[in-house]
Amino acid sequence: MCFCPKPDTKKLICDCVLNDDLIDESCDQKMTLVRLYYAIGVGRHGWKVEYLSLQADANHNDSALFNYIRRIRDIIDGYKRPKRLLVFVNPFGGHRKARKIYENRVFPIFKLASIEVDCIVTERANHAKDLLMDPQVRLNTYDGVICVGGDGMFAELLNGILIRTQRDHGINWSSFESSLKAPKITMGVIPAGSTDAVAYATTGINDPITSSIAIVLGKRLNIDVSAVHHRDEDKLIRYSTSFLGYGYFGDTIADSEANRWMGPKRYDWAGIKKFIRHRLYSGEIKLCIEPSDGSPKDSNVCTNNCEQCAKAALKVRDQLNEDDAPACISIRGKFLAINAATLTCRCRMTKNGISPKAHLGNGCTDLILVSQCSRLDYLKYLLRTAMSSKSPFDLNFVDVYRVREFEFNPIVSPTSGGNRRPLSASVWNCDGEVVDEAAIHVKVHCQLISLFATGIEVRDN
Repeated sequence: MCFCPKPDTKKLICDCVLNDDLIDESCDQKMTLVRLYYAIGVGRHGWKVEYLSLQADANHNDSALFNYIRRIRDIIDGYKRPKRLLVFVNPFGGHRKARKIYENRVFPIFKLASIEVDCIVTERANHAKDLLMDPQVRLNTYDGVICVGGDGMFAELLNGILIRTQRDHGINWSSFESSLKAPKITMGVIPAGSTDAVAYATTGINDPITSSIAIVLGKRLNIDVSAVHHRDEDKLIRYSTSFLGYGYFGDTIADSEANRWMGPKRYDWAGIKKFIRHRLYSGEIKLCIEPSDGSPKDSNVCTNNCEQCAKAALKVRDQLNEDDAPACISIRGKFLAINAATLTCRCRMTKNGISPKAHLGNGCTDLILVSQCSRLDYLKYLLRTAMSSKSPFDLNFVDVYRVREFEFNPIVSPTSGGNRRPLSASVWNCDGEVVDEAAIHVKVHCQLISLFATGIEVRDN
């Protein structure tokens, strides 16, 4: 809300923002025009800022206008909206436009909402994570921690906040058997990366304005987090919110590291090379399936106010009905790709996502196993995943499972001297970062973090 002495003002930000500190001083001013800023939905998933001009009457009854503003402020203050944010901007990710996006599109909206912001431009990898884990950084003085960047930057903040929270509460986060403590602080992401899968999955669009509006309005939802551990050691590798990929997608991300100068196009180039190579990996996957969790082939899509996610939040995980007894299986074979999607993982490279029916807060990850097949068949899988309305899960060499936990072991063979080595090992693509350890144990923690987001809204064009 702002006081504009000139009715023809066109700027998004006006010089006088009516917050709690300035509103009493403003009552002595002659208010001729006040703009009331609000958000409206545009298109299928977007939001934008609009304003309503309130003009004093011909008798210059500005006291009535001021009282009206005061009443509006009282109503707004009744909502749980952030008043102070810690923002990290990654100037290196994606198309290297994060800083401009923040300065020109995001900060003006934060200023309109009278939000106090501490902004840090990161200078190196894990800069934000190191700061968040520093006990001298008082996270309890902020209402949210926001990243302006891509999925890798968001994962960095996620790991810093989660490890800090477990450490502060004396929880052994290295053990996959530990029950994790949910952070009190809410996270947020302003999309400015190469894929922006977290933004797509939680708002339906990778629009910085839409994500900024969700933050200032205090829209929140809880999302799942996958904890990735060493299989043979009681040690955490990292936390993940969106994607794990072994084989094709792991090799692609590893190969792309040498071509960062290419920007997002490096993923396309690396993907083409790995498709031509068509390398298979032997391994064993152990998983348990609970009937009540549904299947990645189900028809229901996760939207805001999702019933399935609401039920998962209320469900007591260690008290299963007899009908919900898990069916545990072990699968051995040769695989082109092993993918786990905790979110849909929708991005510019996949129209509907790696797993279009994945849910934000059902406590599960969708496990996708692509077994040995021809190059032509694998191309069909990639094309269906990227752009087709046909489901890739209908292909006879693709198996999908909705699981809360799984374990992967690369197949090993004896060598001289009694040693054992992997027949052929790939690496894991974990939210865009390379994980060299092939043998892992993954456990999903239901709705572990709170995120500023609207969820996927269902509205007509």
